Amino acid sequence: MNTWFRAIERATTEDEIVAQARDFCSLLHPRDLAGLPEDIKTIRIEGRDDIPRLRARLEACGALARERAFDSRKIGDLLDYLARASERLGEIGEPH
Repeated sequence: MNTWFRAIERATTEDEIVAQARDFCSLLHPRDLAGLPEDIKTIRIEGRDDIPRLRARLEACGALARERAFDSRKIGDLLDYLARASERLGEIGEPH
């Protein structure tokens, strides 16, 4: 996880953060997402607004998702990652 967080810190554009978030999410195995509601099992990050939207949706169902997850640590890692990516997007503050 530290490598992923360092990559976010080094990012200088929103596009870099979006690409990194997309790469991070692509590493999740479908069984890691099995406990999530149907509307977010297929994670799509196509633009900057998808990161905070996904974060909010995961937080809203976080306890249930962790309870049902094959590995609840993966859901926690995903939430932590999206939280930092969202913060970093705010720090960069490019107009969109």
